[in-house]
Amino acid sequence: MDRPRREIGTRQWGFTLIEVIVTVAIVGILASIALPSYRNQVMRSNRSAVQGYMLNVMNRQEQFRLDTRQYFTGCAPFSAGCAAPNNLLTVVSPP
Repeated sequence: MDRPRREIGTRQWGFTLIEVIVTVAIVGILASIALPSYRNQVMRSNRSAVQGYMLNVMNRQEQFRLDTRQYFTGCAPFSAGCAAPNNLLTVVSPP
């Protein structure tokens, strides 16, 4: 049984199934390696942003204490979007 020969000058375009499977496998392996590293970088970035925010809050709290000799306590701890009017400001004297 002879295999049919291709004529010279004819060219087939496309990829074989094996080539596609190997490519998908390689991309999957690279993704499984890169995903944990990416998640760690995102977590470290978020941690740095929160540390910067907390330093800003600390500096503002200390500035308020220096101006009024009392700490600002108008907001419940960890509440977002606190906007207490000036006349409702509750303060605590430092120990």
